Amino acid sequence: MKKQIIFDFDGVLADAKNEFLNALNYALLKLKKPLILEEEFDQKSKWALLQERGYSKLTLFLLVRHAKKYMKQNIRQVKYFEEVLKQVQGIEHDCIIVSSNSVKNIELVLGDKVHYFKKIYGDQGIMG
Repeated sequence: MKKQIIFDFDGVLADAKNEFLNALNYALLKLKKPLILEEEFDQKSKWALLQERGYSKLTLFLLVRHAKKYMKQNIRQVKYFEEVLKQVQGIEHDCIIVSSNSVKNIELVLGDKVHYFKKIYGDQGIMG
């Protein structure tokens, strides 16, 4: 039986940080709320940042909705880490992705490199 190696998607295979920050700031602009600075974004969890601002559940719901819309429209701006995928390509084990992102979005980002992975397990997360 072949050994399996499991990879997360965001931050391991794909660099979605900038687009995720852009999505949150897009949503905040839509709701006329103060933007998140990159330094803040790097230091705290995203939910902690939003919760400490005291937003209502309705505002949080609308933020997620607007951020998902932005990510859906801009998913092709997310880039994969080329060096990581080069290393994955040479692995003789079965490589698997487990992510909160949708399989469709993972496939869009990886493009012709998706075949490096035997299986992708995804879900509908903020990237939607």
